[in-house]
Amino acid sequence: MNRLARVTENLFTLSIGIVTQKLLGGLLFVVLARYVGEADIGKYGLANSFSALFILFADMGLETIAIRSVTQHRAHASTYLVHTAVLRGAMAVFTFVIMGIGILWADFPDDKTAILWLVAGAISIGNMAGGFRWVFRAYEKFRYETVLIAGESLLMFAGGLVILNIGLGIVAFSTVRLLFAILISLAAIGLAVRLIRPAFVWDWHFARILLLSGLPIMALNLFDQALFNLDNVLLNMISGDIESGRYTAAYRLITMLLIIPGLFNMAVFPAIIQASNNSEEFIRIVERSLRYTLIIGLGVSIFVTVHASSLIHLLYSDRFSDAASMLQILVWMFLFHTISVVGINIAYSYHQEKAILTINGIGLLCNVILNGLMIPSWGGEGAAIAAILSRGLICLMMLVVLHRYVQGLSIGRIGLRPMLAGGMSLMVMILAAKLPIVIEILLGVLAYGASLWVLQAITQQDIRLFSGLISHHIQNHKSARS
Repeated sequence: MNRLARVTENLFTLSIGIVTQKLLGGLLFVVLARYVGEADIGKYGLANSFSALFILFADMGLETIAIRSVTQHRAHASTYLVHTAVLRGAMAVFTFVIMGIGILWADFPDDKTAILWLVAGAISIGNMAGGFRWVFRAYEKFRYETVLIAGESLLMFAGGLVILNIGLGIVAFSTVRLLFAILISLAAIGLAVRLIRPAFVWDWHFARILLLSGLPIMALNLFDQALFNLDNVLLNMISGDIESGRYTAAYRLITMLLIIPGLFNMAVFPAIIQASNNSEEFIRIVERSLRYTLIIGLGVSIFVTVHASSLIHLLYSDRFSDAASMLQILVWMFLFHTISVVGINIAYSYHQEKAILTINGIGLLCNVILNGLMIPSWGGEGAAIAAILSRGLICLMMLVVLHRYVQGLSIGRIGLRPMLAGGMSLMVMILAAKLPIVIEILLGVLAYGASLWVLQAITQQDIRLFSGLISHHIQNHKSARS
């Protein structure tokens, strides 16, 4: 199987777990929001955003460094596993202590403090296990990651429903989340150790080199998480729990959509590294990654923009109706982020971490300034505008970097046809707005698909690739059963 087919198969395998996680997690969040209301959802969103601002210190960029190295030289797997596990474990403990100091220093009300501690614990435990879980991606054992992701989602969904059904609230819900994070993390550690069977040999010099190599990536991850979470923390402090709860409700739908760049980030990165010495194959993988994510991202963004009010009403009820305008704005941040993820993978393959760090640093600075200016006057809508403007700036700078380092890559040729098809779909949905919503959606989807085909944004080669992948999976499934 060639690399393009393997990338697609990895995406297919990993998507089973990710889709399960996003669907069940999203459904559980909707039930939780309906049960506890805007104010408590605002507190829960604050806990997640506040913890995320700290916990990335525990990553230190080691995961990306390890995947990049072990993908090329598997003989080094034991060395990288030992050192990443120890370093991330130590930093996870240290970061949790720093988070605790931050919680105490901020002097949150008691009803928020308990939620903050529990969510911080769950995120810290999961992050510590990340020192082991990278092995599955480096070895392209995506089925292990799928089982872990889907298993945790199923457990949390069942446990969360039980908690809410017996009348307990957001604190008990957060406690269950912590318990399941511990259980799944132990399972991940066991699988990784069984796969590698590492010999514990510690090398202080290697650890130092690993830490220094990971610092730019750690900073990049910190900037990225700050871009995703700082706005909600500032919004909660400036505008209160209710406005933060509306923003959290809209933002949660965006995080569900982030399955797309997340899948590409995990599944395509090993293939990009392996193809980096073959310019022709490398460009094919990059072009398809950009084109596929743009096609899907545009389609989803247009649909959500047109139907934001209906989606909010259907999922959260009229209590969250003010979140619709925030969702219409935020969904375009998802599109910009999706394109940027492909650029980050390419930059990593060229060891251009510092360039990406600079880009994200500029984007974060822009985000902080815009949030400070816009939240006091426009609340959640101001935070959403700040999010898309800063992400749009990052995306633009990322495309400039791609054009510079990937010779022969025509970004205009890749993007023009999907954008024309998206414009046709949007026009059809606007003209069909007075028709029943099912017919309107059907016409929009048909217009988008037909435009992609006529404009050759989707080619026969793409269809053959996916058809071959499906046939390959069916054959593997039959072989496994027999």
